[in-house]
Amino acid sequence: MRKIWFKLALILLAVSLGGIMLSTLLSIKEMDDNFSAYLHDVSRKHNQEIVRLLAASHAQEQGWEKQSFALLQQMADVLDLHIQLYDQDQRFLGDFHERDDGVKHSFDPHSLLPVESGGRKVGYVSIQHNEQAETEELAGHFRSAHTSALVWTTLFVSLLVGVIGIMAARKIVKPVERIRTASLAAASGDLRVRVPVPNGSDELSELVHSFNQLVATLETQERLRKQLTSDIAHELRTPLNTILAQVEGMIDGIWPATPAHLESTRSEVLRLSQIIHDLDQAIQAELGTAGMEMEELEAGQAVNMLAGSMSASFAKAQVRLLLDIAPEPVWIVGNLQKIGQVLTNLLANALRHTGAGGEVIVSLAKSENQLVLQVADNGTGIHPDDLPFVFERFFRADRARQRGTGSGSGLGLSIVKGIVEAHGGAIHIESKLEAGTTVTIRIPLAKK
Repeated sequence: MRKIWFKLALILLAVSLGGIMLSTLLSIKEMDDNFSAYLHDVSRKHNQEIVRLLAASHAQEQGWEKQSFALLQQMADVLDLHIQLYDQDQRFLGDFHERDDGVKHSFDPHSLLPVESGGRKVGYVSIQHNEQAETEELAGHFRSAHTSALVWTTLFVSLLVGVIGIMAARKIVKPVERIRTASLAAASGDLRVRVPVPNGSDELSELVHSFNQLVATLETQERLRKQLTSDIAHELRTPLNTILAQVEGMIDGIWPATPAHLESTRSEVLRLSQIIHDLDQAIQAELGTAGMEMEELEAGQAVNMLAGSMSASFAKAQVRLLLDIAPEPVWIVGNLQKIGQVLTNLLANALRHTGAGGEVIVSLAKSENQLVLQVADNGTGIHPDDLPFVFERFFRADRARQRGTGSGSGLGLSIVKGIVEAHGGAIHIESKLEAGTTVTIRIPLAKK
């Protein structure tokens, strides 16, 4: 199987040779045309000079005498011409240096050149050049030299193009070969493989960069998949082990089946059910708006209503809840229950990480054709290393926290992100340690 660099080199060589051959043919044709024009011009000048000399000889002799005939004979022999002389009445006077090619040259009045002296015609002359012999001899020399130069030029250019073409083809194709090798390694499970990005900003550099990004994304997804599996197992194992221990204790009589003990077991069952419910909500949110009833909502009223329902929790935690709602109506197309779930999760997170005396601000405004909803707190913030992963399932910025402290299942922000994207929006989070966190949501406004 021929490699792509070899095919590319052959194409470059074929195109170059084709260009050289075309240039050669055009050059030969141009040379022939110019050489023929050159010979025609030389013949015309010879004719003019012969006519001028004949006119001068006739004027000197006052007629056609021996000196004119000797002059014609000499010019015919030296220039290899066949010259016929006629008087002013076109009567034949002489034939000079007749060609021995066996061809009989008949009289052609249209080929006669007039000889004028003293302002009148004193005779005519017919001049026939041996153009074939002249052309063949001179053209042969020119064509031989020209062809020799073209042959050596073609050989040199072909060699140069071949070497440069192979080097260029190998250089161009090298990143593709590296991507092929790396893709095979990635397909076999080695997602740590990367391809060096070539210099420049052409399509090949972008291709290599995109490939590296793809493999990096796959590596991250694989790591998160393994982490997700581990987190799900851990989240489910903890309440199941607790329930199992309590039930076995009741069976063995070590753990009396008192209402308090049964309530403890029930709370673990509810916790297990809540984890499964949150996981299902996260998956449903990623599926988009399928099965979700959408309607036009006035976002300001919805935020006021949902924030009001949580005001008691904020008051109990001694955290101020402030609202900054745009006075003009802000209409969107969405699902009120899902939008409420988004705001509830964001407020619960803000409350969980804001100490007594802190504050949480909910603002709502319009920016161009979008609703902009922000939930900002001045709580503990998120570490910069954890910030890129806050929307991943089961992710907790502080994994050392106990499940029983109300830290949640780690699915809240994952659900929020899925719901926002299902509404055609986007979510962004900014945070600084010990300074607070701001979550910004943008959702398209309803078309009017």
